[in-house]
Amino acid sequence: MSEPTVTTTAKFPASCYIFIHATPGSRVGLVMRDVSGFLITKIDRCDMSDEEVRELVETLNKNLRVPADVAARMYQAAITAPHCRQPRLAPCFAS
Repeated sequence: MSEPTVTTTAKFPASCYIFIHATPGSRVGLVMRDVSGFLITKIDRCDMSDEEVRELVETLNKNLRVPADVAARMYQAAITAPHCRQPRLAPCFAS
């Protein structure tokens, strides 16, 4: 029987953006390394389609040099990993 794989965040970038299935205007999240949860940003506009918001997230991550697979792993680590040193972030609804 093999040991379970442990996700290490040491090689993750400091932060990345994610697409969230949510109300228009609140569909871009910010994930930070070693922090449980994510922040909801106000980067997208209410008149943008989901596809436009996904493209926006891809562009933001490309500018940060974060590949899509790394952003997906950071998101999974942020919502499931018990190893995070900082407390869970509350969603940010400030405009």
